[in-house]
Amino acid sequence: METKAILVRLPNWVGDVVMATPLLRALYKSHPKSTISLLGKPFFFDLLKGLPYFNEYIPINAKKNLKQFFELRHSRFDKVFLCPNSFSSAFEGVLSGAREIIGYDRTMRSLLLTHAIPISPIHFQGKICTLAMHRYYMNLLTPSQWKSEDLKLELRINNEDDFKIQSFLQKNNIQEKKYVVLAPGANFGSSKLWIEERWIELASQIEKNFGYSIIFTGSPTENKLLSKLEYVANNKFTTTRSTSMTLGLLKSLIHKAACLISLDTGPRHIGAAFNIPTVVLMGPNHPGLSDTDHALTDVILEKVECSPCHKKVCPFEHHKCMTHISVSKVLNQCERLLKDLKC
Repeated sequence: METKAILVRLPNWVGDVVMATPLLRALYKSHPKSTISLLGKPFFFDLLKGLPYFNEYIPINAKKNLKQFFELRHSRFDKVFLCPNSFSSAFEGVLSGAREIIGYDRTMRSLLLTHAIPISPIHFQGKICTLAMHRYYMNLLTPSQWKSEDLKLELRINNEDDFKIQSFLQKNNIQEKKYVVLAPGANFGSSKLWIEERWIELASQIEKNFGYSIIFTGSPTENKLLSKLEYVANNKFTTTRSTSMTLGLLKSLIHKAACLISLDTGPRHIGAAFNIPTVVLMGPNHPGLSDTDHALTDVILEKVECSPCHKKVCPFEHHKCMTHISVSKVLNQCERLLKDLKC
């Protein structure tokens, strides 16, 4: 039967949405005559804006009321692909009235799915983990001939956002490709955070040793952290705190940077999508989940007995996976990437 309308329920985290872009591209290429709609958090539209792989973006309202999902029936979707593993996302698929509901067999939701895909786990330090997320999402495509080996992350720049970031750089006397972006925040939880004073020391060393300007960035919910960093650094470094940062602006800021230093959070995947040299401070999560084979990404991982725990708050309160990461180690990785950039 012909597939006329497809709905993709996007993941719930910024980095995961970026890692789902190979899936969107493969769907678009394997179903050139289908209408593809995306269902996700409202602010993800700025992240995906400019990609040619979807026809419609449907923002999920804040209250997630059932009426909105039931109204999806008007679009007469033939297939729904579920990126989240939650029971609620499968229920959303049922409410949409789609003929086929495709997702992973998790959280006791298999009865809600017409195509329940089994999970093939991998093992790491005696613990079960899944595939890297970009591969995990690609495996939603059945039959297998729809899948693609093209797993490159992809985003596009919006001209209006680009102009705003160019104005921001000019206002702060910072040249394009002459600055390093530091992304110290983590909405996931405190377990991913690095020591604030080390961010300041790192920024000072990069500026002193390599001559690059520094820009600290974060989402509006991370403005409190940026404000604290400004205070600790005595306003020495530029931050985006006074800018109403959107994901569109963040894309342009990272795209124009020489290098990005990030926690294991969304900005690192934006960097990978634009092929920006990136240093990642890996904390409590399994590194394989977010490994997108980006050649210019260096991951710093301190092996401790309790990692990976995947906890939002360190259950032992010692935070070793992050506190054991030294400024010198991050600086060395940054230096190597910047030297390769100049070669």
